[in-house]
Parts: sequence; structure tokens; C-alpha cells
Amino acid sequence: MKIYLITDSKGFYGQKMYPWEGVNISTIISRIEEFFPVEHISFDQVVNSNIDINNSIVVYSSSQQHEYKEYIEDVLLYLTQKGNRLIPSINIFKSHENKGYQELHKKLLGIKSLNCSYYGHHNEKRIDNINFPVVVKKLDGAGSGGVSLARSEKDIISFATSSECLLNRERLRQLKSLILTPLKKLILNRDTPKYFYGDYYDYFKRFVVQDFVPNLENDFKILILNNKYYVAKRYTRENDFRASGSGNFEHEKGYPELLDYAHKLFKKFDEPFLSLDICSDGENHYLIEFQGTHFGPLFLLTSPGYYKQENNQWVFLKEKSDLDSEVSISLAHYIKKKMDSI
Repeated sequence: MKIYLITDSKGFYGQKMYPWEGVNISTIISRIEEFFPVEHISFDQVVNSNIDINNSIVVYSSSQQHEYKEYIEDVLLYLTQKGNRLIPSINIFKSHENKGYQELHKKLLGIKSLNCSYYGHHNEKRIDNINFPVVVKKLDGAGSGGVSLARSEKDIISFATSSECLLNRERLRQLKSLILTPLKKLILNRDTPKYFYGDYYDYFKRFVVQDFVPNLENDFKILILNNKYYVAKRYTRENDFRASGSGNFEHEKGYPELLDYAHKLFKKFDEPFLSLDICSDGENHYLIEFQGTHFGPLFLLTSPGYYKQENNQWVFLKEKSDLDSEVSISLAHYIKKKMDSI
């Protein structure tokens, strides 16, 4: 089985501190080639050249650029139809910057967590199933951006219909349907008794409704690469329920139950690396969100060390890590594991 590493035409493999920074491609290739030969090509070549990829392993990363991410998705769906295995999986790609699909992915894996609902339109929500207050989240956004506390149905509707742009595409379409098109028909003396579309073109956005955990003072961010667990305890802001993006965190706060839970999740996801947001109500742990591609590596870069399982015990090893190496080794070992199982 052949192995392809696919990037953009500039050789960008997104996974570093800033969206425009990428992991060193030469490091990835050299690590994989310790076990198997790998061919590096671009998404453009997959689409616009005579390269034909069938029944192969495809290694790739996502993008924070919306249009290019959509392009990558088109290519990946095409490649899956040709019997190729994607690393990371297509479900991980769909979960990137998509909190809604994350809930579907969790269902596929049988991961039980906080009650969570994913809605395509605020008119579809089932208010009888909602116990206020709840957390409402837009699909994308880092930190705590696009995350709010809703205390009523009115709050949810306001969240789902508030636009970040005064002139969005839906409003332009609405203006056209309500004003420009009828005016054009009137000028052309065509009969147009009713040309209104109700609320069809009103602005709305998809959103997620999640159970609210009261009195939460912190959550945990856990990065898992190369079987190393990097743990950060993130504290909530004053008078705020959100810990993500607070900037107030500390390392070396892992404990066996938390690490066991993260380890169990990592095995369920079966990906080369993972970023997990986990909270606890004092009795149970819950997976809030996750990413398996192009996630922020801050807590790996700033951590003085990592946790690792040795003889069924969690030990903390005080050692700084190099991101390029950890990503590359994770990919290489994961590919080897999959190749050995064929």
C-alpha cells in the first residue's frame, strides 16, 4: 500500500502556534520513511494532474482558511470514494472548527458526555427538552468565542439570529427578493401579485445547545501526541463560566482518573494525535470538545513535561518537547500500526 503526504502547493501542514505556521514537512517525511517510503504531492495535483491515487494511505492536515478548507474537503471526499484511507479520518476533518459535527462524531463512537443537541435552525429546537440555563455555541471559533449562556428560549433565538456582519449574504438575498425582483417585474409590466418569501431569507446560523455545569471553576485541556499527555488546568474568569480562552492556566495538574478518561477517549478515537477539552462535576468527567487536526499546541510548547503510562501507572516526565518531532513521530508510528494490521 502506497503512502501519500498531501499538502497545499507550498508544502503547508498546519499544526503550529499560529494558523499560518506549519510543521516542517521534511521532518514528517523523514520520520515516516524510517518505516515506509512516502510521496509528497499537493491537493492541486490530486485534482489537476494525471496522478491517480487508489487504495493508499493519505496523510494530510486541515486549514483555518475557510475556502481552502472547503477545497480540501472536496478532495478528501473524492479520495475516500477511491478506497483510500485518510489520516486523520474524515470524521476528524469534519469535526475541525465544527462543534455540531463533533456531536455526531461522538455518537458514532458511542461517547457519552453532557447532553448536547445540534440544530440547523432555531425554529427546529425542542424547547420541552431544554432545562435552562444551557450553554449555546456557534460551530467554529477558538477560545470562548461564540459561546454564551442562555437562560431562556429568547436568549437562544437571539444567539442564533444575531449576525456578526450587517450585510450578510442572506440579507442581500432578502433585499433582492423583496425589493429588486418585484421592482424589475413591475417595470417589465409582468403580473406579480405576491412576491414575498416570508422569513425564508432571514439570517440564522447553526448552533449547539449543551448542558450547563454549575459552579465550574476550571476545565482541562489535554493534548496527546506520541503517547505523551500534556495537561493544562484552565481556570474560569471572574463572573464567567468559561475557562477556554481565559489565559489563566497551569500545568502538571493531571490525576489518574482524568488521565484514564483521556486515555480511554484516545483509544476510542483511534487517531494519531488529539486535543481534548474535559470538565468534571466532581463525580464524572465529560468531553466538552475535541480536535484531531490543526489544533493549537500552546500547552505542549509551554509545558515543562508530560504524563506517560509506565507499568500501568501514570508518571510525569519533566522534559520539554519539540512540536515538529512529536507530530512527525505520532504520524509515523500511527501509519506503522495501521500498515502492520493490514
